[in-house]
Amino acid sequence: ATQLKRSDGRTALGYLDAGGRIAIEPQYAANYASNFAHGVAVVWRDDLCGAIDRRGRTLLPLQYLHCEDVGNGLIIAARHVPWRDVRKPVSP
Repeated sequence: ATQLKRSDGRTALGYLDAGGRIAIEPQYAANYASNFAHGVAVVWRDDLCGAIDRRGRTLLPLQYLHCEDVGNGLIIAARHVPWRDVRKPVSP
């Protein structure tokens, strides 16, 4: 993913082809869009994540709160993430 200027002048992440031309328009959150691994990239927009292929087609809709590339083209995604410090005991 590469930081690029959108037509409205704002910065977003998009993808370039091998010749340096825009392959996927800049539309993803400037703080995170992964590089492609096994033809899949995790992307964020409006605080939600999903996954796309090298042509920019949606593989996993951008509707999740947590997405993680676990390798071999597999993505873990969760809509609800009950974050807590697992080192601390849970009070009843």
